[in-house]
Amino acid sequence: MANKIKQLREEAGLSQVALGEQCNTTGQNIGLIERGARRLNDQMMRKIARALNVHPADLLDLDEDMADEGPARPGRLADASAPLATAERANVPPPNPSQWPRSLPIRGSAAGSNSDTGAMRLDDAQIGYVRRPPGLQGANDAYAVYVVGDSMAPRFFEGHLLFVHPRQPARPGDDIILQVQKDEHGEIEAFVKMLVRKNSKEIVVEQFNPARTLTFKMAEIVAIHRVMPSNELVGF
Repeated sequence: MANKIKQLREEAGLSQVALGEQCNTTGQNIGLIERGARRLNDQMMRKIARALNVHPADLLDLDEDMADEGPARPGRLADASAPLATAERANVPPPNPSQWPRSLPIRGSAAGSNSDTGAMRLDDAQIGYVRRPPGLQGANDAYAVYVVGDSMAPRFFEGHLLFVHPRQPARPGDDIILQVQKDEHGEIEAFVKMLVRKNSKEIVVEQFNPARTLTFKMAEIVAIHRVMPSNELVGF
């Protein structure tokens, strides 16, 4: 998949070797990823994005890779030569993001009382719709939400739009929307955090600004929803 890592790396004044050192890999591997000769997986996307101080989605050149110009290349989302059943092919979204259906609801967010930990509130009513990426096709309960505050900077800044899949299990290292209710009649607060670990009694999450870990009792948890990484949203 086309990417903009070389452009962003050069803008940051880093060599391939320097970027590789920050990502626990080699400069040669960075070069292969930049040329598209090696797959850019989710873990490496996170490392590179953090080193370049950008959002993981900024690494992907969607305009180049998914432009709907000329015949479809092998492996593209709308490759008509792929051996798909008719019904299956009908569910494959168009390759151009501007043609993705505007059907994904935005569950509005508002600043909560605890801005230091980035608390938000998720509205049950939709405040709008955005285009549904391929990775969320068929996920009828998926939604998008705007980040409030900078508690997860530099990974996410205020105003970033996150795409959430409620039914995908979250693993340590995944970004999550954590909904918490401290008492039976209290307001449900939502947090954007990174999952560290969880068990039957508690869940531990991490934030970056200020850097800290937070622990919640599982009895207080209303829901844990996985934030979809950029490569999975576009079907890779």
